[in-house]
Amino acid sequence: MDLVEEFEALPLASQLALVVGGGMAALALLAVVRRRTGPGFQAASASIAGSSSFSSGSGAPFRKSDELIASLHPAVAARARDLVARMKAEGSPIVVTQGYRTMEQQAQLYAQGRTAPGAIVTNSPPGSSWHNFALAFDVAPLDSSGQPHWPEDESLWQRIGAIGKTFGLVWGGDFRSFKDRPHFEYHPGLTLEDARAGRTIA
Repeated sequence: MDLVEEFEALPLASQLALVVGGGMAALALLAVVRRRTGPGFQAASASIAGSSSFSSGSGAPFRKSDELIASLHPAVAARARDLVARMKAEGSPIVVTQGYRTMEQQAQLYAQGRTAPGAIVTNSPPGSSWHNFALAFDVAPLDSSGQPHWPEDESLWQRIGAIGKTFGLVWGGDFRSFKDRPHFEYHPGLTLEDARAGRTIA
C-alpha cells in the first residue's frame, strides 16, 4: 500500500490532520475534492499541493505521477503516458493525480457527504468506478511553479480532453450527467458488469 492508499484508508479525522499538516499523501484525494467544491477548499488544496513531490524542480520530477500511472492496467498506463508526453511537448504539462483505487477506498469516498462527514466527492459506489479496475485515471495541469492545479480554463481542459481522445480514451468532460474534466478511462468492449466478474481488456 503506497502513501495515497494509506491516506485514503484513514478515518476522516486522521485525513483532516494530514491535510492541516500539509501531508503529501492528501494530494490525490484533494484533487478529487477540489474540482467538486468551492473556492475555499480549492485554496486549501493548492496550499497542500505546494509541498508535493510533483514539483518540476525536484530531483525526481513527477515521480508520484509515474507511480500512479504504474498502478493502471498496462494498456491504460501506456495511454496515460502518451497523454502526459503530448501535453508536455505542447508546453502545457500535466500530471496524473489518481489511478487505481481499491474497493475499500471507493467505499470511503462514496460515504463522504452521505454517511460520513464532508462534501460528496463521487457518485460511484464501490464497483461502479473504472478506477476500481485500474482502467481510469485523473490528471491536473501544472502551474508556472510546476505544481498541479485545476484552473477554470475551459480551452485548456478541452485541449487535454481532445488529445486524450486521440489515444482512444474516454474523457470525463464529455459526460452528460456530471462533467469530470480531469477524468479519463479506457475499457473498449468491456462493461462494469464484465469488470466486476473479473474480466478485463487485452
